[in-house]
Parts: sequence; C-alpha cells; structure tokens
Amino acid sequence: MAGPIAFPRLLQEDAEPFCDALVREEGVLLLPGIVYGDEYPRNFRMGFGRDNFRAALARLDRFLCSRP
Repeated sequence: MAGPIAFPRLLQEDAEPFCDALVREEGVLLLPGIVYGDEYPRNFRMGFGRDNFRAALARLDRFLCSRP
C-alpha cells in the first residue's frame, strides 16, 4: 500500500542538515532528497499517511518558526 507524499524544495539551504536539525530538535523525521539523487539537495520527502501526521506537522511548524 502507498500513501500521498510531497517533495518540497527549500529555497535557502540544503535539506540534509535541515532534516538532521528537525529530527534532533523536534523528533520529526523527513527524508532528504539527496537519497533520490544528487540533483535534489534542497528537496525533502514528506509522507501524509502517518497516524500522528497532525502532531508532526505542528512540530514542523514550531521548528520553522524558531529558525532565523
């Protein structure tokens, strides 16, 4: 079975350090696009099928609001 996903692109930084900081600070795991190829350093994969998606989205929002 599969679920919906998104593959957003960060405008000002690479996704790998962004994803690392997010999981360390908020416990939210996103997959950096680099795992799909070197041409996606600023993208990350976001799945929508998790039971705790709403709570994880709130943590992502908190993380984004705390960044300069």
